[in-house]
Amino acid sequence: EMFVFGILLAVAVLGIFVINLPNGLAKAQGAAFSAIVVFELVKVYIIRSNYKISFFSNLWLFWAVIITIALQIAIAHIPLFSNLFEIQAIGLSEWTYILIGCVLLWIIFKLIVSCLNRKKSI
Repeated sequence: EMFVFGILLAVAVLGIFVINLPNGLAKAQGAAFSAIVVFELVKVYIIRSNYKISFFSNLWLFWAVIITIALQIAIAHIPLFSNLFEIQAIGLSEWTYILIGCVLLWIIFKLIVSCLNRKKSI
């Protein structure tokens, strides 16, 4: 499952990078960097859903995810940090691509895992 998610994550991040490349390298790097962070946070909840654990059952994890997203936004929008990471702030359209990527990753990963589990049970 990790291998499958790794491939899906790589394809999604490269897609977001390529879509944003016409806006400049720093913008594309910022979008890709933010996508990696958010996709990994989504992965945590995908793993939890495999064990049928509810979304809010661990409030510490929930707040850790919220704080991580806030820090990611700060890294992209505070010049000191964005210069350090050599990225530009991303806008609403880039965040929309990332959110669409999250939904697609979730759906595709669930479909692939259910197919793999079905083959295991046969």
